[in-house]
Amino acid sequence: MTHHATMVLQTAALIVVLATAVAMAAALAFNRLERSTTRALSHWFGWRSVMVTGWLGVPAHELSHLAACKALGLRVVDFRLFAPDPRSSTLGYVQFVQEGRGMGRAVRRFLVGVAPLALGVTLLTVGWLMVFPSALAKLPAPPVTGGSMAGNMSLAGLRSALAALKGLPVFAKAAHPLFWIYSYLALAVGLHMAPSRADLKNAVAGGLITSIGLVGILALATVLWPKAASLAARIVVMAFAALLWTLILTWLYSMAISGLTWLASRR
Repeated sequence: MTHHATMVLQTAALIVVLATAVAMAAALAFNRLERSTTRALSHWFGWRSVMVTGWLGVPAHELSHLAACKALGLRVVDFRLFAPDPRSSTLGYVQFVQEGRGMGRAVRRFLVGVAPLALGVTLLTVGWLMVFPSALAKLPAPPVTGGSMAGNMSLAGLRSALAALKGLPVFAKAAHPLFWIYSYLALAVGLHMAPSRADLKNAVAGGLITSIGLVGILALATVLWPKAASLAARIVVMAFAALLWTLILTWLYSMAISGLTWLASRR
């Protein structure tokens, strides 16, 4: 293997590892915030209070599971896109039968489990680009030198991209209704997009296999389509910005719920 090929594979592996770490951290944070807020709302204000965000977030979560099952050829036994049950604390579900063994079974189980997170990040990113339509163009294009992914995703390029994000007119957009509409929809989607423990149960093997496959795909795509890789790198940065903003909104919402429940407990 040539030095150039080794660099491409090493950088692709680094990108996948970093992206996986960010996704796992975000999933854990959203999962914990969703569980705490849902439990507090249901206990103090009744299960209908979950509708504030659940009317959109829960159907999107379950619909992603359903779509993944259909795309992967899994037999769906039953599903409810939104069916809050105070006794079991479930808001919706998709029951499916997974047949077969081996790597294919593990990968399918993993993909179905992470489908809500994938759909959620996609929706958040698309919405972010609608609110900030010129943001993608303002990000500096990572340098492309002979298709080198190492050049594309250098730390210098990442730092310059994050610096460009600081210049986004977030506070200027605060005067526009579209910004707050997006923020509310992002809260509704983000609060419910984390895979549950049941979603990721026994999915570690599938995640490892999928990650290895992604490294190969990413490395090959960068060599064959360097300009597409450069654009993808900028979209990833925008996805990170949208995810960070949604996490901040979700945390503020959780803090507000905690304050309301504290006041309710003092009565």
